[in-house]
Amino acid sequence: MDLWSPDTEPAIAAAEASLTDALLSRLYHVHAAAHVALGLPGLPREDVQAAYRTPTLPVAKADGYSRAARLFAELKANPPRARRAEDLADALTQQWMEAGLLRSEAERAVVAANARGRIEAARAAPRRQPDTHPGPDDTLSWVVERACLHVTRLQDTTRATLAGAVVDALLRGDSPQILALTLTQRFGTLNRDARRLAITEVAFARANGFLAAAVGRQVAWFSAAGCCTHCQQLDGTRYRVTAGPGDPQRDVWAGKHNVGMLAADRTPAIPLHPNCRCRWVIVEDAAPGVSDRTKAALAAMMND
Repeated sequence: MDLWSPDTEPAIAAAEASLTDALLSRLYHVHAAAHVALGLPGLPREDVQAAYRTPTLPVAKADGYSRAARLFAELKANPPRARRAEDLADALTQQWMEAGLLRSEAERAVVAANARGRIEAARAAPRRQPDTHPGPDDTLSWVVERACLHVTRLQDTTRATLAGAVVDALLRGDSPQILALTLTQRFGTLNRDARRLAITEVAFARANGFLAAAVGRQVAWFSAAGCCTHCQQLDGTRYRVTAGPGDPQRDVWAGKHNVGMLAADRTPAIPLHPNCRCRWVIVEDAAPGVSDRTKAALAAMMND
Protein backbone atom coordinates (compact mmCIF):
# COMPACT_ATOMS: atom_id res chain seq x y z
CA MET A 1 0.00 0.00 0.00
CA ASP A 2 1.32 3.46 -0.90
CA LEU A 3 2.39 5.59 2.06
CA TRP A 4 -0.13 8.29 1.16
CA SER A 5 -3.08 5.95 0.58
CA PRO A 6 -5.74 6.30 3.29
CA ASP A 7 -6.58 3.34 5.51
CA THR A 8 -9.52 1.22 4.37
CA GLU A 9 -11.45 2.14 7.54
CA PRO A 10 -12.71 5.75 7.34
CA ALA A 11 -12.21 6.49 11.06
CA ILE A 12 -8.60 5.34 11.04
CA ALA A 13 -7.97 7.15 7.75
CA ALA A 14 -9.39 10.34 9.29
CA ALA A 15 -7.14 10.00 12.35
CA GLU A 16 -4.09 9.41 10.15
CA ALA A 17 -5.02 12.39 7.97
CA SER A 18 -5.57 14.67 10.95
CA LEU A 19 -2.21 13.86 12.54
CA THR A 20 -0.44 14.07 9.16
CA ASP A 21 -1.97 17.47 8.44
CA ALA A 22 -0.94 18.77 11.86
CA LEU A 23 2.66 17.63 11.34
CA LEU A 24 2.88 18.86 7.75
CA SER A 25 1.43 22.24 8.70
CA ARG A 26 4.13 22.63 11.35
CA LEU A 27 6.84 21.67 8.87
CA TYR A 28 5.53 24.02 6.19
CA HIS A 29 5.49 27.01 8.53
CA VAL A 30 9.09 26.32 9.58
CA HIS A 31 10.05 25.94 5.92
CA ALA A 32 8.36 29.18 4.87
CA ALA A 33 9.78 31.09 7.85
CA ALA A 34 13.27 29.89 6.92
CA HIS A 35 12.91 31.37 3.44
CA VAL A 36 11.93 34.74 4.89
CA ALA A 37 14.70 34.73 7.51
CA LEU A 38 17.39 33.75 5.00
CA GLY A 39 16.17 36.08 2.26
CA LEU A 40 15.55 33.16 -0.10
CA PRO A 41 13.13 33.15 -3.04
CA GLY A 42 9.53 32.35 -2.16
CA LEU A 43 8.23 28.80 -2.31
CA PRO A 44 6.79 28.10 -5.81
CA ARG A 45 3.25 26.74 -5.62
CA GLU A 46 4.05 23.65 -7.68
CA ASP A 47 7.05 22.82 -5.45
CA VAL A 48 4.94 23.18 -2.32
CA GLN A 49 2.26 20.89 -3.75
CA ALA A 50 4.89 18.29 -4.68
CA ALA A 51 6.59 18.34 -1.28
CA TYR A 52 3.52 18.72 0.97
CA ARG A 53 1.11 16.05 -0.16
CA THR A 54 -1.91 15.78 2.13
CA PRO A 55 -4.74 13.23 2.34
CA THR A 56 -8.17 14.58 1.39
CA LEU A 57 -10.32 12.75 3.94
CA PRO A 58 -11.83 15.24 6.38
CA VAL A 59 -12.17 14.58 10.09
CA ALA A 60 -15.82 14.44 11.11
CA LYS A 61 -17.14 17.03 13.54
CA ALA A 62 -19.10 16.26 16.70
CA ASP A 63 -21.49 18.22 18.87
CA GLY A 64 -19.99 17.53 22.27
CA TYR A 65 -21.11 15.77 25.42
CA SER A 66 -24.77 15.15 24.60
CA ARG A 67 -23.92 13.20 21.47
CA ALA A 68 -21.18 11.24 23.27
CA ALA A 69 -23.51 10.35 26.14
CA ARG A 70 -26.27 9.24 23.75
CA LEU A 71 -23.95 7.05 21.70
CA PHE A 72 -22.44 5.48 24.81
CA ALA A 73 -25.91 4.67 26.16
CA GLU A 74 -26.75 2.95 22.86
CA LEU A 75 -23.51 0.99 23.01
CA LYS A 76 -24.24 -0.31 26.52
CA ALA A 77 -27.88 -1.08 25.75
CA ASN A 78 -27.26 -3.06 22.57
CA PRO A 79 -23.54 -3.59 21.82
CA PRO A 80 -23.93 -5.65 18.61
CA ARG A 81 -26.19 -3.03 17.02
CA ALA A 82 -24.77 0.16 18.50
CA ARG A 83 -23.56 3.04 16.38
CA ARG A 84 -20.13 2.73 14.82
CA ALA A 85 -17.34 2.87 17.40
CA GLU A 86 -15.60 5.73 15.63
CA ASP A 87 -18.71 7.91 16.09
CA LEU A 88 -18.42 7.56 19.85
CA ALA A 89 -14.64 8.02 19.81
CA ASP A 90 -15.04 11.18 17.76
CA ALA A 91 -17.78 12.57 19.99
CA LEU A 92 -15.83 11.86 23.16
CA THR A 93 -12.58 13.37 21.96
CA GLN A 94 -14.34 16.43 20.55
CA GLN A 95 -15.88 16.91 23.98
CA TRP A 96 -12.48 16.64 25.67
CA MET A 97 -10.96 19.06 23.17
CA GLU A 98 -13.69 21.63 23.81
CA ALA A 99 -13.05 21.22 27.55
CA GLY A 100 -9.36 21.97 27.06
CA LEU A 101 -8.19 18.44 27.94
CA LEU A 102 -6.67 18.06 24.46
CA ARG A 103 -4.56 20.86 23.02
CA SER A 104 -4.57 20.17 19.29
CA GLU A 105 -6.28 18.30 16.50
CA ALA A 106 -3.24 16.00 16.30
CA GLU A 107 -3.70 14.98 19.93
CA ARG A 108 -7.40 14.45 19.37
CA ALA A 109 -6.74 12.19 16.38
CA VAL A 110 -4.45 9.90 18.34
CA VAL A 111 -6.70 9.79 21.40
CA ALA A 112 -9.70 9.03 19.17
CA ALA A 113 -7.84 6.05 17.70
CA ASN A 114 -7.09 4.78 21.19
CA ALA A 115 -10.68 5.31 22.30
CA ARG A 116 -11.95 3.43 19.27
CA GLY A 117 -9.71 0.49 20.11
CA ARG A 118 -11.09 0.41 23.65
CA ILE A 119 -14.67 0.64 22.39
CA GLU A 120 -14.14 -2.19 19.89
CA ALA A 121 -12.74 -4.43 22.63
CA ALA A 122 -15.56 -3.45 24.99
CA ARG A 123 -18.13 -4.31 22.31
CA ALA A 124 -16.56 -7.76 21.91
CA ALA A 125 -16.74 -8.35 25.67
CA PRO A 126 -19.19 -5.79 27.15
CA ARG A 127 -19.70 -7.62 30.46
CA ARG A 128 -16.02 -7.30 31.30
CA GLN A 129 -16.13 -3.50 31.20
CA PRO A 130 -17.04 -1.21 34.13
CA ASP A 131 -20.49 0.34 33.94
CA THR A 132 -19.26 3.94 33.81
CA HIS A 133 -19.05 6.68 31.25
CA PRO A 134 -15.60 6.50 29.59
CA GLY A 135 -13.37 9.51 30.16
CA PRO A 136 -9.79 10.75 29.68
CA ASP A 137 -8.05 8.17 31.90
CA ASP A 138 -4.39 7.25 32.34
CA THR A 139 -4.32 5.13 29.20
CA LEU A 140 -5.49 8.03 27.05
CA SER A 141 -3.10 10.38 28.81
CA TRP A 142 0.00 8.42 27.96
CA VAL A 143 -1.13 8.19 24.36
CA VAL A 144 -1.41 11.99 24.23
CA GLU A 145 2.05 12.27 25.78
CA ARG A 146 3.46 9.94 23.11
CA ALA A 147 1.94 12.08 20.36
CA CYS A 148 3.41 15.25 21.86
CA LEU A 149 6.79 13.56 22.24
CA HIS A 150 6.83 12.62 18.57
CA VAL A 151 5.87 16.14 17.52
CA THR A 152 8.73 17.51 19.67
CA ARG A 153 11.18 15.08 18.11
CA LEU A 154 10.01 16.14 14.67
CA GLN A 155 10.71 19.75 15.61
CA ASP A 156 14.25 18.80 16.66
CA THR A 157 14.76 16.96 13.36
CA THR A 158 13.46 19.98 11.45
CA ARG A 159 15.91 22.32 13.15
CA ALA A 160 18.81 19.93 12.50
CA THR A 161 17.82 19.58 8.83
CA LEU A 162 17.56 23.34 8.38
CA ALA A 163 20.89 24.06 10.08
CA GLY A 164 22.67 21.32 8.13
CA ALA A 165 21.34 22.53 4.79
CA VAL A 166 22.38 26.15 5.45
CA VAL A 167 25.89 25.22 6.65
CA ASP A 168 26.45 22.92 3.66
CA ALA A 169 25.27 25.64 1.27
CA LEU A 170 27.64 28.20 2.81
CA LEU A 171 30.59 25.81 2.57
CA ARG A 172 29.82 25.06 -1.08
CA GLY A 173 29.07 28.67 -1.95
CA ASP A 174 25.59 27.81 -3.24
CA SER A 175 23.32 30.55 -4.53
CA PRO A 176 20.07 31.41 -2.70
CA GLN A 177 18.16 29.62 -5.49
CA ILE A 178 20.13 26.40 -4.96
CA LEU A 179 19.67 26.57 -1.18
CA ALA A 180 15.93 27.09 -1.68
CA LEU A 181 15.77 23.98 -3.88
CA THR A 182 17.80 21.98 -1.33
CA LEU A 183 15.45 22.97 1.49
CA THR A 184 12.41 21.94 -0.53
CA GLN A 185 13.94 18.54 -1.20
CA ARG A 186 14.93 17.97 2.41
CA PHE A 187 11.60 19.14 3.78
CA GLY A 188 9.90 16.86 1.26
CA THR A 189 11.72 13.94 2.89
CA LEU A 190 10.63 15.13 6.33
CA ASN A 191 7.05 15.21 5.07
CA ARG A 192 7.20 11.53 4.18
CA ASP A 193 8.62 10.91 7.65
CA ALA A 194 5.66 12.80 9.10
CA ARG A 195 3.19 10.67 7.16
CA ARG A 196 4.90 7.48 8.29
CA LEU A 197 4.84 8.74 11.88
CA ALA A 198 1.11 9.49 11.65
CA ILE A 199 0.26 6.02 10.30
CA THR A 200 2.44 4.25 12.87
CA GLU A 201 1.27 6.30 15.85
CA VAL A 202 -2.42 5.89 15.05
CA ALA A 203 -1.88 2.11 14.68
CA PHE A 204 -0.10 2.03 18.04
CA ALA A 205 -2.86 4.03 19.75
CA ARG A 206 -5.64 1.90 18.35
CA ALA A 207 -3.90 -1.43 19.08
CA ASN A 208 -3.06 -0.52 22.65
CA GLY A 209 -6.48 0.91 23.34
CA PHE A 210 -7.89 -2.43 22.17
CA LEU A 211 -5.51 -4.47 24.34
CA ALA A 212 -6.13 -2.30 27.42
CA ALA A 213 -9.81 -3.24 27.24
CA ALA A 214 -9.22 -6.93 26.43
CA VAL A 215 -7.05 -8.09 29.35
CA GLY A 216 -7.60 -11.79 30.01
CA ARG A 217 -8.93 -12.47 26.51
CA GLN A 218 -7.35 -14.15 23.52
CA VAL A 219 -6.67 -12.08 20.42
CA ALA A 220 -5.55 -12.97 16.93
CA TRP A 221 -3.32 -11.06 14.52
CA PHE A 222 -5.34 -9.75 11.56
CA SER A 223 -3.03 -8.73 8.72
CA ALA A 224 -3.73 -5.59 6.71
CA ALA A 225 -4.20 -5.76 2.94
CA GLY A 226 -0.91 -5.58 1.11
CA CYS A 227 1.11 -6.14 4.29
CA CYS A 228 4.73 -7.30 4.41
CA THR A 229 5.78 -10.96 4.52
CA HIS A 230 6.54 -10.75 8.27
CA CYS A 231 3.00 -9.62 9.05
CA GLN A 232 1.56 -12.22 6.66
CA GLN A 233 3.34 -14.94 8.63
CA LEU A 234 1.69 -13.74 11.85
CA ASP A 235 -1.80 -13.64 10.34
CA GLY A 236 -4.26 -15.62 12.47
CA THR A 237 -1.74 -16.33 15.25
CA ARG A 238 -3.32 -16.23 18.71
CA TYR A 239 -1.98 -14.52 21.81
CA ARG A 240 -3.08 -14.04 25.41
CA VAL A 241 -3.69 -10.45 26.55
CA THR A 242 -2.01 -9.78 29.90
CA ALA A 243 -2.26 -6.78 32.23
CA GLY A 244 1.50 -6.25 32.08
CA PRO A 245 4.62 -7.68 30.46
CA GLY A 246 4.54 -11.46 30.05
CA ASP A 247 6.07 -13.97 27.66
CA PRO A 248 7.07 -11.78 24.69
CA GLN A 249 6.43 -14.59 22.20
CA ARG A 250 3.06 -15.79 23.56
CA ASP A 251 1.57 -12.73 25.28
CA VAL A 252 0.63 -9.19 24.26
CA TRP A 253 -0.19 -6.20 26.46
CA ALA A 254 -0.91 -2.49 26.23
CA GLY A 255 2.36 -0.68 25.65
CA LYS A 256 4.23 -3.59 24.06
CA HIS A 257 6.33 -2.33 21.16
CA ASN A 258 9.36 -2.97 18.95
CA VAL A 259 10.78 0.55 18.92
CA GLY A 260 14.54 0.52 18.41
CA MET A 261 14.73 -3.24 17.90
CA LEU A 262 16.40 -4.99 14.99
CA ALA A 263 14.06 -6.95 12.71
CA ALA A 264 15.46 -10.25 14.01
CA ASP A 265 14.68 -9.30 17.62
CA ARG A 266 11.08 -8.10 17.15
CA THR A 267 8.27 -9.85 18.99
CA PRO A 268 4.55 -9.83 18.13
CA ALA A 269 3.30 -6.28 18.67
CA ILE A 270 1.24 -3.88 16.57
CA PRO A 271 2.64 -1.95 14.83
CA LEU A 272 5.32 -4.50 13.97
CA HIS A 273 7.21 -1.91 11.92
CA PRO A 274 6.74 1.67 10.64
CA ASN A 275 3.63 2.02 8.43
CA CYS A 276 2.13 -1.22 9.84
CA ARG A 277 -1.68 -1.19 9.64
CA CYS A 278 -2.42 -4.65 11.03
CA ARG A 279 -4.87 -4.97 13.92
CA TRP A 280 -6.02 -7.27 16.71
CA VAL A 281 -9.34 -9.15 16.76
CA ILE A 282 -10.94 -10.92 19.72
CA VAL A 283 -10.90 -14.73 19.45
CA GLU A 284 -14.27 -16.25 20.28
CA ASP A 285 -15.42 -19.85 20.36
CA ALA A 286 -17.05 -20.71 17.05
CA ALA A 287 -18.35 -23.63 15.06
CA PRO A 288 -15.66 -25.96 13.66
CA GLY A 289 -14.30 -24.92 10.29
CA VAL A 290 -14.85 -21.17 10.73
CA SER A 291 -11.51 -19.38 10.52
CA ASP A 292 -10.56 -16.35 12.59
CA ARG A 293 -10.27 -14.26 9.43
CA THR A 294 -13.79 -15.25 8.36
CA LYS A 295 -15.19 -14.39 11.81
CA ALA A 296 -13.39 -11.06 11.81
CA ALA A 297 -14.67 -10.23 8.32
CA LEU A 298 -18.25 -11.08 9.32
CA ALA A 299 -17.95 -9.01 12.49
CA ALA A 300 -16.63 -6.05 10.51
CA MET A 301 -19.57 -6.26 8.09
CA MET A 302 -22.05 -6.36 10.97
CA ASN A 303 -20.49 -3.26 12.48
CA ASP A 304 -20.57 -1.22 9.25
